[in-house]
Amino acid sequence: MKASPFRKIICGLLCFFFMIFFLIVFIKKEETPSDTMSICTDELMYPHIQNMTKYYQMAIDQQALFEITVIPSSGAEKEAVCKKLRTELMSGKGKDIYLLTDQATQGSSGSGEVFLPDVNKTLYSGVWADLTDYISQDEVFRDCFQPVMAAGKAGGKQYVLPLTFDFNGIKLDGRCGRYEELVELDDLDPYTFLLNPASWLGGTIDYEKEKCRITKEEIQEFLTHVTEKIRRNPASYQDTSVISMYFEATMESDTSAFSCTYYAVPSITKKICAKIQSYGAIGRSCRQKEKAYQFLRLFWLEDFANGKGIAFQAEGTMSFCSNAIYMIGGIPVQMSQWEAWFTNSLSRRGQQKNAVLMENAANFKKAAKTVSMAEFKNTLDRIEGEIQELFLDENGYQIRADWPDLESRVEKAASILYDNIYYMALE
Repeated sequence: MKASPFRKIICGLLCFFFMIFFLIVFIKKEETPSDTMSICTDELMYPHIQNMTKYYQMAIDQQALFEITVIPSSGAEKEAVCKKLRTELMSGKGKDIYLLTDQATQGSSGSGEVFLPDVNKTLYSGVWADLTDYISQDEVFRDCFQPVMAAGKAGGKQYVLPLTFDFNGIKLDGRCGRYEELVELDDLDPYTFLLNPASWLGGTIDYEKEKCRITKEEIQEFLTHVTEKIRRNPASYQDTSVISMYFEATMESDTSAFSCTYYAVPSITKKICAKIQSYGAIGRSCRQKEKAYQFLRLFWLEDFANGKGIAFQAEGTMSFCSNAIYMIGGIPVQMSQWEAWFTNSLSRRGQQKNAVLMENAANFKKAAKTVSMAEFKNTLDRIEGEIQELFLDENGYQIRADWPDLESRVEKAASILYDNIYYMALE
């Protein structure tokens, strides 16, 4: 039996409308952002991100989904992962959230392939989302130490959010400090400058203007002065040794037994330059920027910053990320939590929260507030080996300032350092 023309028309129209319906559903599905937020991190940060995603799902958004990619700290796989992630980021197809420590920037061994050799340069490459509108309405951000937070800015816009930082300092035992004003490089252990050149080269690159803030001649003159000082008096300079203030606050044997005065150490530019230890950013292709920012700011919360852990009351009280701040590394950017971070760090190692410890915490805070700028680590932070080889003795244990060809060694060291600064500024 043949179908009537009318039935053919009806069937044709139904088929047409079904096709349109499924086409609309398919297109809408393609245009609707996925609920899953992708995170890129490193092995050091990974366990704490796992805990923080659980907290986010329990306390903020039960429907939130996360997909985490971890950069290996070493091994053959690391090189391939770093190149792939870097290519994706630079092409605008990167992850939604990046939460990284300096392990991902510099590598745990100080050599080999790294994900982002110089985060400072990426601020001007357009790979990150502009977070200026979010931070302008965030009271928690206002508590963050602004000279450090400015490290994540470019052209007046905030692209990267520092979480922790470190700065170099010296520690003097006793209530009365030796210096009434800021210390100068000439006051410090000269061996430091040859063993760890990054400690005095902070702030020597103007990334915005792509130029050096120092000349090769200035570096050479400084190194000549350092080696001459060692040659005249090769004795120990223990009381003016430059230390990491993060390690001082987390590894010291007993800071509750005696009073200490701390002083931040300037760079050759005469500015006290901190180094970012961990940070967060949002990829420019992220389609859930509001949610991504809400996740990032959890790492600024008071109880995360002071090491106690973020409490959540559901069926009983749960604590997320206790002591995580100490394992990630660095000093929290929240100024209001510096003293609590300092005392909690030492008390968890068995030190008493007595008047001496509280006084030392206040002195630490005073030194931290003198930091005037900050930057992300770069290849200068991995170059110490080349400089050390020029001045260490045959056994590789002791700095020598009596080499017959010392002048040429100093000139070569200055060339290595300046060439690296120049290359990073202009590449």
